[in-house]
Amino acid sequence: MAGSWGPDQTVAATVYNPQTYTSGYPEIELRLHTSISAHSITGYEICMSVNPNNHYLQIVRWNGSLANFTYLSTSGPGGYVVTGDVLKATMIGNVIKVYINDVQVMQATDNTYLTGSPGIGFDYGCNGGYSQFGFSSFTATDGTSDTTPPTAPSGLSVQ
Repeated sequence: MAGSWGPDQTVAATVYNPQTYTSGYPEIELRLHTSISAHSITGYEICMSVNPNNHYLQIVRWNGSLANFTYLSTSGPGGYVVTGDVLKATMIGNVIKVYINDVQVMQATDNTYLTGSPGIGFDYGCNGGYSQFGFSSFTATDGTSDTTPPTAPSGLSVQ
């Protein structure tokens, strides 16, 4: 997301997943303290499967170049999310906490990136398409008192 973001961030998204996948690694992703530039991405990613046959939930730190990431936690409950589930992540100071339907399920601590933007991502990891799963709603806050509404993203379409 564009703009300036404070260091304490919360992101939450309601999942849309009609459970059409039976192979591969399609996943939804929440992002914290993220910075993206040409050929580089840094920050934190909470990724969770939407495939009932490949369960995982992970917190990773992206270190810059393509496929350069570090697992910070893979000890969560695993599983996958379905339509209506709410995936939430917070980063307060250097502590990342992950929640599913308001129940904390994972935590990690890391001091590498203390600034950056929140956001979302997707990886279909199979022969499917992004239009088959995603989020029906998304919020991001940083604990500041800024009440300026965000600018609507461009170039997106609903199918």
